[in-house]
Amino acid sequence: MAIYKVLFHPLEEYFFGEDGSFREGVSNAEYFITSRFFPSQTTVFGIIRYLNLLCLKDKGSYLQEEKKLNNKTVGKKGFSIESAIDSNSEVQNFGIIKGMSGVFLHRYDVEDKVNRVYVTLPKDAKKQPEIDKSYTSIFDEGEESVVTSNGKKMMPQKYNVKEGLEIGFISIDAGISDAGELLQNELSVIEPPFEYVLKTGLKINRKMNKPKDMVDLTNTQDPMSSLFKKEYVRLKQESGEVEYSFGVYVEIENDEEEEVTKRMNRVVGIGLGGSLFSVRTSKIEEIEKKRLKNGLVLNVGKIFENHVKKENILYCISPCYVSNPQDILMKSEFASLDTVSNRPMNGGNIDDAWRKTKALYCMMDSGSVLITSHMNEIIKEFQKDGLQQIGYNHYYLGGEI
Repeated sequence: MAIYKVLFHPLEEYFFGEDGSFREGVSNAEYFITSRFFPSQTTVFGIIRYLNLLCLKDKGSYLQEEKKLNNKTVGKKGFSIESAIDSNSEVQNFGIIKGMSGVFLHRYDVEDKVNRVYVTLPKDAKKQPEIDKSYTSIFDEGEESVVTSNGKKMMPQKYNVKEGLEIGFISIDAGISDAGELLQNELSVIEPPFEYVLKTGLKINRKMNKPKDMVDLTNTQDPMSSLFKKEYVRLKQESGEVEYSFGVYVEIENDEEEEVTKRMNRVVGIGLGGSLFSVRTSKIEEIEKKRLKNGLVLNVGKIFENHVKKENILYCISPCYVSNPQDILMKSEFASLDTVSNRPMNGGNIDDAWRKTKALYCMMDSGSVLITSHMNEIIKEFQKDGLQQIGYNHYYLGGEI
């Protein structure tokens, strides 16, 4: 059994949309959608399975022996959120792929030869001056209780609503050098290293019974057409200085490192339009295993070492699904969260066509923070082995270091 770090380096701008991100605009004529920074856990896990196929052909062209070999290597069926939620404590069989971490941002400093793993800055981060980027909770200056219809809630003192919260990413350690040394400096906080690329297009309503030569492409009010705008994302790169990518840790039951890296290190298409990414896979050394806890959960304990609410905080390392979010919020004294919608693709076995499932899942997004004195009751909602197997529902629980 070995753990590999799999990094995805974008070769062009990309688009990762969440279900429900498509919005109708003025007079049914304008649409505007914006890409997420990272793909979903299910998307990345699907690519990991694809990269580990021993027999790769067009769908429908596999021989029976080839199907059996692929099923043994990556599992007979793809990941199913429905099954993971229904079974709760059961994990699925994905052959040699035993688990995957949450998606993280990766930064490599070329000059210093140091790599760092970043997670979303907790959503209780106080706004900081540009010259002093660090993580400080909005509760550091005190708190006050507010009585509501849902019980007592906690509010930070001296919180400037106009300034809002700090947005960005924070490293889980000071970095690991190419020489295998774990640095002992302060954690690094950075702004999102992304920029948007706006693209527009015209969607023709081909269901209308109207000759093609009568379509007015300049008139967006024409029922035949609709104007849409998409904001693609480009991951910034500082040539010769800094290289950014996103990645995951994957546990693979195969001792042949050369075979694994040769199989996985290639170019793949991901996201809307199949944007190209260069995949770089490497087996991690013992020093890098300190970045992980059981179940390939990223070790983010250092981030909360000095947190004023350390004993009562729950932080979402990756998107987390809970069946009764209202109950979670009722039992929390404070909640700061974003949500992300996911309608997964289901392809059955590797030779089937992919299709969208009917169910839409709303999750607490990475970076979300809960503060509660009912941790023992709340945490049961997050403990779902089937989801945690591929990186969902990874969290930091108050008091853990």
